[in-house]
Amino acid sequence: MSDYSKQTLRITNSQIALEVVPEFGGLLNRLDFTTAAGKVVSVVAGLAGRAQMMQNNQYRGVPLYPFPNRLDAGAYHHHGASYQLECNEAELNNNLHGFLYKLTPEVRALTEGDTASDIVLGYRYDGSLSGYPFAADIEQAYRLAADASLTMTYRVTNLHGDVVPVGLGWHPYFSLGCSADDMELQLPPVQRLLMNERMLPSGEVEPFEYFRDSRRIADWSFDDNFVLCDAGSITDVTTTIWNPQGQFGLQLSQVCGDRAYNYLQVFIPPDRKSIAIEPMTCGVNAFNTGAGLIELDPGAVLEVSCRVQLIERLP
Repeated sequence: MSDYSKQTLRITNSQIALEVVPEFGGLLNRLDFTTAAGKVVSVVAGLAGRAQMMQNNQYRGVPLYPFPNRLDAGAYHHHGASYQLECNEAELNNNLHGFLYKLTPEVRALTEGDTASDIVLGYRYDGSLSGYPFAADIEQAYRLAADASLTMTYRVTNLHGDVVPVGLGWHPYFSLGCSADDMELQLPPVQRLLMNERMLPSGEVEPFEYFRDSRRIADWSFDDNFVLCDAGSITDVTTTIWNPQGQFGLQLSQVCGDRAYNYLQVFIPPDRKSIAIEPMTCGVNAFNTGAGLIELDPGAVLEVSCRVQLIERLP
């Protein structure tokens, strides 16, 4: 395969166009849908160029590994040993979102077809970081399907000789051509995990039903972690955002259940031009709390997926 590492990869089908930048951890930087009326709507709040990508301090569009969200002081214990990762969120003394976003993958597939178009990126992580010395093969696959959807699938194979802790997440920022204040949001049945002043779990959980039906976001300020209520009884759940003036929106569906996306983070950045809808396999600080943490056996494969689809009417 040719060296695509410093290029933007593009795939299309008749209704969707996708751009991914491998150099910055498989950054999803553009996603366009074509409406039934033929209008093209761009739904990802991407970054304008290389300089912004190098300073991506809001982690826009990147997959998250070996855990999503925050790790207290970047430290954890596993099987009697202590490990330390850098604290890249210095003001709160946490590691934020692991380290996959710093790595450049190889391009394992780049195809366009009538029924599906694919980008598959692979990382052969050698365990060289002392804070996570567990070798793994990590693959992220973006597929545009004939039903006008984007599916993002994560696969992790444990190449280490022992059980390893793993958490996965995805961090897309969606924009619907209006401010977040004017969007409507509908969440699946969830409970909210309460955080302390360092944005780490306090141990308290509360019901959260305000956005169970589609409601205008207005002045809500989200940086909240939720656990799905029905993950043990259903196979997927859907979060919906909607532009009532433009009469279009998005549904983000995440596969849940055993070793799947059973958590959800919602974040609105300070400029309030977009909203991050982030499926996660585990809770915040899971390497220390164990909340949703997956322990992957040697040679085992973990696969999780989520899907984004344009809607032109509310369900």
